Amino acid sequence: GLEFRDVSYVWAELPQGIIIAQDPPPQTDINPRQGISILVSLGKSSPHFYMPNFVGKKVGEVKDLFEKLPLKIGKIKESPSLKEEGVVLSQSPPPGSRLDSETPIDLLVSVIYREKK
Repeated sequence: GLEFRDVSYVWAELPQGIIIAQDPPPQTDINPRQGISILVSLGKSSPHFYMPNFVGKKVGEVKDLFEKLPLKIGKIKESPSLKEEGVVLSQSPPPGSRLDSETPIDLLVSVIYREKK
């Protein structure tokens, strides 16, 4: 059988594991010890992003950004706060984290703190 001399991988629209190109080309007579080089698909790439900082922003603004960016909103929890209502207090993953478009982003949002009587 033939041996692989060199195997390289690249992100492509083709399914993972499909041979995209080879050298020498198909139907070429070669010495079996010569070996062949192939280029193999890794499948579609998953774009990565760095997590923006949403802390301090109004939750409505953040939701608008989610519609414009390839980000997935996760859980939105509310927490009593002395800050203005509807402000993002914390987020997960934290700002600067590397994530892909399938990573859900959870937010903790302020609600008006009311003292119990």
